Amino acid sequence: METTVDTESGLKRFSFQVKPVQRLHWEDTAADHLVTHEEPVILTGTNVVTPALRWTLPYLEENMGSTKHTVYLSKSRTFMYYDEKKVGAFPEFREPMKKREWTFSKFVDELKSHMGRKDEYIYYQDALTDAVGTSIKHDFLHFNWKWLNDRRQRYNWGQLTTNLLLISQPGNITPCHYDEQHNYFCQVIQNIVFFKSGPVPSKINYPLNEQQKVAITRNIEKMLNEALQDPAEVLLFLLPVTCGMWYVF
Repeated sequence: METTVDTESGLKRFSFQVKPVQRLHWEDTAADHLVTHEEPVILTGTNVVTPALRWTLPYLEENMGSTKHTVYLSKSRTFMYYDEKKVGAFPEFREPMKKREWTFSKFVDELKSHMGRKDEYIYYQDALTDAVGTSIKHDFLHFNWKWLNDRRQRYNWGQLTTNLLLISQPGNITPCHYDEQHNYFCQVIQNIVFFKSGPVPSKINYPLNEQQKVAITRNIEKMLNEALQDPAEVLLFLLPVTCGMWYVF
């Protein structure tokens, strides 16, 4: 796959064809139509996470408390996820990244020290719990939960079960994957680039049933075969998928 950089936007341009995701106000009927038909859309005007707009690193460091948080370290910018509870069945598996449990202050120190490094990259990924400080709890409770629950009911989605705070170095990559739940991604600071492709089968019902898992895995195997041109290499990429998360690497 060949890439170039767009001099105007600074973003990569890829050799394959892409179609931009529409950016619409959430009250726009076109936005409602897209979500109803499970198409991606960037929604504006929701004010879902307005309190988090002040979540700079200094603010978070001051208010996250002394609890430990999950941080990943990788030798490359691509963070290859896997289910560590299931890899024991695959003795040949070699973990592509390291998991650490650090205080937020420790994470900030390590993040600063990793800037400019080429041998290791860092990525924070953890849920907000009751262990965080009072100010973060206050911000979280004042997210626009009514709007989220109203949308969930309208689109017949499942219950709101999890939250996840992501903090990345510039340029880090989360490979293409299948999410196991519907989700809203709220970008707070800086920029992120998403690529979305159609699932196989064309509609995925959550949780995944066995037929869908088989269809998805076979499609992944075919894509990897075409990309790598070496069947021996396919297994190394498929192992994290079959270990439980159904992520495409």
